[in-house]
Amino acid sequence: MPESPQEETIESALGESAQDKSTLGESTAGASSQGLSEQQTRPASDRLVLARAYRPLCFTDLLGQDHARRVIENALRNNRLHHAILLSGPRGVGKTTLARLISRAINCKSRKSGIDPCGTCSSCEAMSGESLDIVEIDAASHTGVDGVRDIVDGAGYRPIVLRYRVYIIDEVHMLSRSAFNALLKTLEEPPPHLRFLFATTEPDKVPLTVLSRCLRLELRRLDNATLASHYLDVSQREGRVLEEAAAMVIAQAAEGSVRDGLSLLDCAFSESDDKNITLAQIRSMLLLSDGHALYDLLDSIVEEDLALSLSRLDSLLDKGGQPEVLLREIMERLHRLSRFKVSGAIEKSLEPSDRERGALLSERLSLATLSRMWQISLRGYEELRLAPDPRASLDMLVVRLVCAAGMPLPSEVLSRLSRDNASSQPDDERGEEQDTSTSASSLSSKLRATFPNAKIEEQKID
Repeated sequence: MPESPQEETIESALGESAQDKSTLGESTAGASSQGLSEQQTRPASDRLVLARAYRPLCFTDLLGQDHARRVIENALRNNRLHHAILLSGPRGVGKTTLARLISRAINCKSRKSGIDPCGTCSSCEAMSGESLDIVEIDAASHTGVDGVRDIVDGAGYRPIVLRYRVYIIDEVHMLSRSAFNALLKTLEEPPPHLRFLFATTEPDKVPLTVLSRCLRLELRRLDNATLASHYLDVSQREGRVLEEAAAMVIAQAAEGSVRDGLSLLDCAFSESDDKNITLAQIRSMLLLSDGHALYDLLDSIVEEDLALSLSRLDSLLDKGGQPEVLLREIMERLHRLSRFKVSGAIEKSLEPSDRERGALLSERLSLATLSRMWQISLRGYEELRLAPDPRASLDMLVVRLVCAAGMPLPSEVLSRLSRDNASSQPDDERGEEQDTSTSASSLSSKLRATFPNAKIEEQKID
């Protein structure tokens, strides 16, 4: 039977795609298995940003999502993959990447190890370019019901080349209620050749009627150690040398997002022509303060030296530090000191001098004092973002921290007062009530005697 014009066009397009791919390099899946990136298969004039160049091309390359990967791999091996999967989680953790991997895996004719796409079969070659059977939709720009009607109308048609027609809808929570309602029936009972893959950062905005029809996989934020190790590996592949402490700072700034950290690493590569990327360069790029200067500021706060504390704060701000960023660094160190008081260990990724300064400072503060300083800083962070002058707000926060550092705990005050009161009163007068006018002055005098360094103001009680 002669081929139709449409089939001839499709076959010629696939042949051109495969020929173009052979000129640029082998398949991207094969490049990933050899430790190469997608970027290394492209000409130098067509470089991709790191977040795209080092996007995982097989399930084994997916970072930090072992729970979701295990579900997908078992479903693929047993041929029990759900027809609708909702991938949720924070930004930059691999939702869209995992959706693309699933779409490639279910259409591959000879998967490696039963799960990963081979990258060499006709289906993988067809998916290497723009395939009409894999449709990616940005729900943020297609919020109405018309786009969903196109999906419903085309659901009955079989895929042109691949085994399954896959709809990947990114930020699916942006669809309108009418669009969700139009999708419900097809989502519950789709044709055998149709698969839905949804990605969202706000699953609570997806209607329950949609959630009940999907297999939901929650992707997690990545820990700093995993991110730092990944950034070191990417730097090595790019021919750069990234310090371990600098990689950890980037991981902390990324806040669990692989993509955010790679964007920062891209910025670091562009900022310096030197192959070595140091901690000082990363701190300067992120407008972070020097670690030793921050510990100097905390030392003066603990010593209750307000003038020196404000002077050191001015020095940090004059060097280009931002009040909000500086306060976050102070809170980070208070948290680190609190963890050290509990566990007795500070992160190994920190510089030796930074670990030593933190250990010495934590010995001078109790856990209750650290907790109180954290609460003051957290309240001050909210005020800082609303204040008309953030720098003045940070000054007043340091004043409060200095006062809090030397302030006795309420439990200490009560226990010492009870002991002093019991030892100073005669046995026959301990049970008698004292006059209210004299109790305030006696309490003030006892407080001054118990805590000579504390500043206690006596107020008149009407």
